[in-house]
Amino acid sequence: SFEHNNLVVTGQGVWATENPLTLVTPRDIDRTGWSVFLEPRQGPTGLAGVFRYDSFDPDDSLVVNEQNRLIAGGAYWLSIQRGRVAFVLTNEQVHYDDPVRLDENRILVQTHIEF
Repeated sequence: SFEHNNLVVTGQGVWATENPLTLVTPRDIDRTGWSVFLEPRQGPTGLAGVFRYDSFDPDDSLVVNEQNRLIAGGAYWLSIQRGRVAFVLTNEQVHYDDPVRLDENRILVQTHIEF
């Protein structure tokens, strides 16, 4: 992660193996994924952009189960006493490799409070 008054950048990755307790024959499930987040901003207050991309495969042994998420939007941060308040508007799109699952698209309006 990198955080500055005018830019926040974060990257994460996951490589995991689990052996869940199930009624069928137990097996190891390998999961992989990564995520990047970017927030260019005017400073602690003012306008900010919000961008995030996730790619996740919940079971590497299956061919068509990867999912990709894209979040893009903007925020406006205000300073109130010893805290900050943000009004955030984002568009979130989730795309699935599995043709049976429908892709998702949602508009989110949120308020963030820091104190």
